[in-house]
Amino acid sequence: MAKIIMWSEVGGRQQQLDNLISYSEAILASAEIGDWVAAEEIQQRRKQAIEAFFFQPPEAEESAAIASTIQTILAMDAKVTQLAREGRKLLMQEAATIAKTHKQAGCYLTSY
Repeated sequence: MAKIIMWSEVGGRQQQLDNLISYSEAILASAEIGDWVAAEEIQQRRKQAIEAFFFQPPEAEESAAIASTIQTILAMDAKVTQLAREGRKLLMQEAATIAKTHKQAGCYLTSY
């Protein structure tokens, strides 16, 4: 049987929500410096923390705090997604430049 995590054992439900925001901030900070490995590792820990939080069904009086936390996380995740898109675009541009250079070098070498 799974152990039910009690409020006092985890620093309270609000602390858990604050920790979710801290994880999201760390994911964003990692993405901003291009450390996608760290971002993924932190995202996995955040996922576990979310699952642990919702293991205990939320109380009605928690709904405002939960909604606020979710909105904050979604806003940060949108920034991470944008950074990933920008990084992907840059990588595609670099790959195209490399392919063009390779093609030009091939043409040069075959002309001799």
